[in-house]
Amino acid sequence: MPDGEGRTVSPAWRAVIVLGSAAAAGAFAPDGNAQRGPEDLEEAAKNLVVLVEGQLRDGPVAGAGLLVGYDDGRLLIATANHVVRSAGTDATDLTVRLRSAPDAAVPAQLLKQADASLDLAVLSVAPGNVRPEALTWRRLGDSTTIERRDAIHHVGFPAGRPWRSNLTAERFGERVGDDLYFESASIGPGDSGGGLFNDRWELLGMMLADSPPEGRALRIEKILGQLRAWGYATRLRYTLFAGTLLAFSVDTGSSDGFIATSRIDGSGSGRVSGELGEMRVPESSNVPRWSPSGDRIAFVSGTDGNLEIYVARADGTAAVNVTRDPASDYSPAWSPDGAFIVYESSRGVQDDSIYARNEIWVAAADGSGSRRLTHNATNDSDPAWSPGRDRIAFAAHRDGTSDIYVMGLDGSNQVNLTRSPGEDALPAWSPDGSRIAYIEDYDLRVMNADGSKPTSLTNGAEVRSFAWSPDGTRIAVSAGLVNGSTSYRIYVIDLRNGKVLDVDHDGVGPSWSPDGRRLAFWASDVDPKGVDRPRVFVVDADGANLEPIPIEVGNYHTAVSWSPFLDDLVTFGVPAGGPSVGLARVAKPRLADLGAGAARGRR
Repeated sequence: MPDGEGRTVSPAWRAVIVLGSAAAAGAFAPDGNAQRGPEDLEEAAKNLVVLVEGQLRDGPVAGAGLLVGYDDGRLLIATANHVVRSAGTDATDLTVRLRSAPDAAVPAQLLKQADASLDLAVLSVAPGNVRPEALTWRRLGDSTTIERRDAIHHVGFPAGRPWRSNLTAERFGERVGDDLYFESASIGPGDSGGGLFNDRWELLGMMLADSPPEGRALRIEKILGQLRAWGYATRLRYTLFAGTLLAFSVDTGSSDGFIATSRIDGSGSGRVSGELGEMRVPESSNVPRWSPSGDRIAFVSGTDGNLEIYVARADGTAAVNVTRDPASDYSPAWSPDGAFIVYESSRGVQDDSIYARNEIWVAAADGSGSRRLTHNATNDSDPAWSPGRDRIAFAAHRDGTSDIYVMGLDGSNQVNLTRSPGEDALPAWSPDGSRIAYIEDYDLRVMNADGSKPTSLTNGAEVRSFAWSPDGTRIAVSAGLVNGSTSYRIYVIDLRNGKVLDVDHDGVGPSWSPDGRRLAFWASDVDPKGVDRPRVFVVDADGANLEPIPIEVGNYHTAVSWSPFLDDLVTFGVPAGGPSVGLARVAKPRLADLGAGAARGRR
């Protein structure tokens, strides 16, 4: 099979063509902030703000809005609901003016989705001569990092003055829930729906209240989360300063591991949990799991003397013990709507050790309503919720071997899909729910969701972990015993043509970025003193631009996973001793404590 350069590429696993590069220079192309001056940053920020005009209850209305994404030939705009609706009445004759064409009033459509409690509405306009993909979408900031008295800028339509911003920096006041309060003497009517920015002109929120001397904005993370829940394609991305979030668990070699997060630039590192305590679970059970909306993380902690599943916000606050049982609970998996968590538990079983006879349970994400789904004399494990929300896949050790099963959400209609003589485990649904990948005796396989057409992908390689790409066309794997190698390396299998890409680096636990362009994984790295240390790496999916993330935490790591929220990555997890879960940002190598003890004692 010829590739784009005229070479012959075999689809067989053992004929691996090395297309990647281990070059560590120039890993991140200039985007939001690189090589830009203050005026350029301000202009890029103002390009996200649009002016909104129309008629509402027999009078003119004027406000602002924020470009948040595009799909199906339209630009999507978030605005304040009170700008376009009043007492159940929708505004008419709505038009939008873009910064790139300030004199053109473009007809706008008011979309039906709205949240009055958030004061959030959505408009759409035809892009006209604007190429949506060419807009500067990488202007997103992190509203959790701004502090009292930090400088802020706001851009709106006050008193009919388009794209007006404060000339002298005003100050941030406080964050209350999803609301951002700031001091301002210059805001006024017409600013509602406009943008609130930090001193680097990164977008933090949308203005809702415009009455001096105080303004109020809604956090941009809350807005984007709601838009995604409504099914809209958001495009805003973190700037290089803001970075991207990774979540991972860290093992310090003792009993004080933790869950942490990090931006891709190395900055903003911090713990999500406090010490996790003794935590000896299978590696696959120790991966921190982002909620579908990207605002919460589920993780396993042994801090109370037994394994429990906790859910916490990404900043480590509001930790909830979901399982609250003296048995061992682990392997959490979110429902697609983020309302429930399915997991495996040894409760009700006399042997409470790991690998004991476990059953599949489900509970609401707040810990309420836990119920048992399987009732079998042998072990059930590795639950995975289908994207269609109607089925749960799991591994079950019955009939003398382990097979992949599916069942209804109430535990009914359990069907054996594999019926193989091998040991099957770790089922993972493709993003569209049409296929299931799983491991059989270390071999990665894919089958249709009904169990038909099982296909081996790795042909004898020893697969340690794997992950579907967001579009379901590729699978990243960590595999050993390939071409005589004794270490685990990262490969990408293209299911469309059978090609196998060697990312050209040892590593485990691959995780895809939400756009499918990059991979994150754990690997050993030798520091300048010759000490071998585990590191998180990020690399383009074609193997180019390998970049270590400058975080120094722990001695052993087992997993890293990318957040579904924009460019955020997940937390890392750790095996023996005392794993923990943490967050870190990838630019400034520091690890800030976001709340030690978030998991400890929370019942």
